[in-house]
Amino acid sequence: MSSCHMIISPGTTYRGMFVPTQRTEGISTSDIITRIVCDYDVYARCNLQRGYTAKELNVSFIHEKKYHFQNQVDKMKEKVKNMEERSKEFLSTVEEESHDLIQKWEEKLREFIGNF
Repeated sequence: MSSCHMIISPGTTYRGMFVPTQRTEGISTSDIITRIVCDYDVYARCNLQRGYTAKELNVSFIHEKKYHFQNQVDKMKEKVKNMEERSKEFLSTVEEESHDLIQKWEEKLREFIGNF
């Protein structure tokens, strides 16, 4: 009995449902399945946003709400990031204008002292 037969349930081989395949060196079925399952959340979130229903994706009510909440959090993070960038731009503009104003005051002060 090969190691393939040990991995599957014993009833499968007796019913003729198992077809052994030749293993390819360096390719792990477990790794392939793990990669697919690993990205499932991203897949489900994207497709829910595209308009598929949770039922069509076979996603539970709880997971649907979790994905919706994650999308809302991502939108909020993006808004905060945009506000931060705009705030930095605003502060930079205020800083430049304040330096210009101070220089003008200093010039006027020198002019006033010179005329005194």
